[in-house]
Amino acid sequence: MPSTQEEQISLKLLVYKKTNKVILAEAGKDFVDVLFCFLTMPLGTIARLVQTSDLGPGGVGCLSSLYGKMQLRPGNSSLEYCRSLKFNIDDTEPLRHFLCMNFPCSYDLLSAFKNESFNCGDLLARSVSVKSDKVYNGFVKDVATFIVTDDLVVIPNAMDSSFGVLQKFGVKSWSSIQEMTVNVTKKKVIFGSIDGLYNSIVGLNENKYLIAKEVKNRLVDPGLAPQFKLSMKVFPIIEQTSQYHCYYQRRGYTDSNYFYLTNGCRSYGSAMFMATDDLVVERMSPSSGVSLLNRLKTSLNDVKEKFVTIGIKEVRCSLKL
Repeated sequence: MPSTQEEQISLKLLVYKKTNKVILAEAGKDFVDVLFCFLTMPLGTIARLVQTSDLGPGGVGCLSSLYGKMQLRPGNSSLEYCRSLKFNIDDTEPLRHFLCMNFPCSYDLLSAFKNESFNCGDLLARSVSVKSDKVYNGFVKDVATFIVTDDLVVIPNAMDSSFGVLQKFGVKSWSSIQEMTVNVTKKKVIFGSIDGLYNSIVGLNENKYLIAKEVKNRLVDPGLAPQFKLSMKVFPIIEQTSQYHCYYQRRGYTDSNYFYLTNGCRSYGSAMFMATDDLVVERMSPSSGVSLLNRLKTSLNDVKEKFVTIGIKEVRCSLKL
């Protein structure tokens, strides 16, 4: 029997006891991918999602009112990336393709809209499947972990980054910090500073943390979805070049009609770790840094960051060989 339990993403939060305010969250690929997918969505899609949420039509100011007048369902140029996420926030239907009902005909036309009529007089209503060998796996690399602040600034997970955020909030004692874990579901829509989120991806090292450089370009400068065009270019929005489609039909097997799209890449990343002077190694995270300094009974003001170069000699000394 299939499970009806809703998908969840766990987040570890650091809360400042004095103000009961969440200072930061430790997040992995699943959660950060969902945050970044908002940067790919057209405004019409965001307005539609807000209207169907508990916020009501006034959730994003006059944008929802404008959407109510137009009733648009704009396409997303990064829809395949969004559909590969653990939470598919974008409810836009994938692009479909239609051929003439009497294909092959003399015009051999293809349309992304059903029941278009052309010179031959027949409707383009015959749906065909699209296959691609490209593997989509969100935006950031699997092993990357991040710090997310309350204003949606996303920072690569590192001890100096977490210390900087804590100092910004005036935290001086680790005893004033409380750790807690929450589960986020698809229904819990997060609103915050879109500027912070956008600037985070602008400053992110694409080679170290993102699947590919193409992904960063899609997030920083998203274009129109394929098959869409601007008649008046008021804004400098990129128009996506439609991919080339090839049609074939197997001899004697008329039900297996496909378009093939070929393009794909896979990428592997690296993880950050923390090593203590007694060679205890653990995954780098703000909570592990807090736990370490608590054990050492060290104040944040007594911590200083230094860069060192380690060679074979230093490794042997640390191992006491």
